[in-house]
Amino acid sequence: MNSVIDRIPGVYVPYIDRSRDGENPRRLTLLHKQKGGLVCLLSRGMEEVAFDKPIEDAFLLTLYGPKEVKIAYQSEITLSERKLPDGSSYLVVNERDATSDKIKPKRIPFARKDYFLSEFVQPGKLDGKLDSLIEIANERLTVILESIADSGFIRGTHSKKVKENGVKYDEVGAALFEEVAGLFHEEKDSVPVRKHDFYALDVGLKRFMSKPKSKLDTLKGYAQVFGYVLPAISLLPACAPEYIAAELKSRYEKRFSVVDNEKERAAIALSEFALANPKLLAGVKRGYSDLKAFGSLQMSLVQLGLTYGACELTPWLGIPMVLGSAMSGATIVRNAVRSGGTDFSGVTASLLNKLLINNLRKKGM
Repeated sequence: MNSVIDRIPGVYVPYIDRSRDGENPRRLTLLHKQKGGLVCLLSRGMEEVAFDKPIEDAFLLTLYGPKEVKIAYQSEITLSERKLPDGSSYLVVNERDATSDKIKPKRIPFARKDYFLSEFVQPGKLDGKLDSLIEIANERLTVILESIADSGFIRGTHSKKVKENGVKYDEVGAALFEEVAGLFHEEKDSVPVRKHDFYALDVGLKRFMSKPKSKLDTLKGYAQVFGYVLPAISLLPACAPEYIAAELKSRYEKRFSVVDNEKERAAIALSEFALANPKLLAGVKRGYSDLKAFGSLQMSLVQLGLTYGACELTPWLGIPMVLGSAMSGATIVRNAVRSGGTDFSGVTASLLNKLLINNLRKKGM
């Protein structure tokens, strides 16, 4: 039997073995339509999607425009109905985490009818376009991470190969959007549900599908990155990618061991495990290292500013601040030199790094 590392998929969006379906086609079910955008579920088998019935090996398609097409894999989801006072309803989607088996509920904040509108995806144009999107989605992740591994985070994400792949992805997505929009063109837009009409337990749930970002959302995203994401990364240990990959392999092996049928084993490809693949891990590590370096630089500048301000106020506060800044700076420089420019950890991150490495050694990972 091959080792578990040979079974870890090298793709992010898994391919589903069509031979498992027999004569059963794939089914495209409309979950939500609003302002020309659609959210659909791609499932397998003859049976229609129904409430409170688990759906395995499905794909979520968000199509908010020709250049806003995304696909995501769902190992298992269950749709639950919540009735509204006016007789309509909204959906709560329960996602099963593939690695922990925990259920994560999310809501679709739009009113819907009492039935699901769906169409069979027969072999032909639409079927081929769906396969093309899965293929280019996998290729896109691989191209980006390989470019980051070769050229670093900034140059890698803006490389010629990444841009060419992005153009190809947009072309495939636009063709699929036109086809799917044509299937459900007569369906009316869904009506948003007011926040106070949601069940009390559902108000705080996240949205099930992502939506296109506005310019304001983009600015908020940048503010979040520089406000706390990069500073938080600077405090994380350098071995975090290896630790996460090791945990994923362990969980994948447990999941894999409970499947007896060899065809089922070959078909299992869970997106959560893709980043544990050595081919993709190199890009993850390089990107993480670059972001950690940016975060450490940002934190160092903030620390220097605070130290300068403390020295201006009183030497009793300034002296400890100077010593702390000097120790942190010396630790960053030492780690950078020792690692050949791949580790820019400060004092806190270095201590966490030692703890994680010892933990990995104890587990034999």
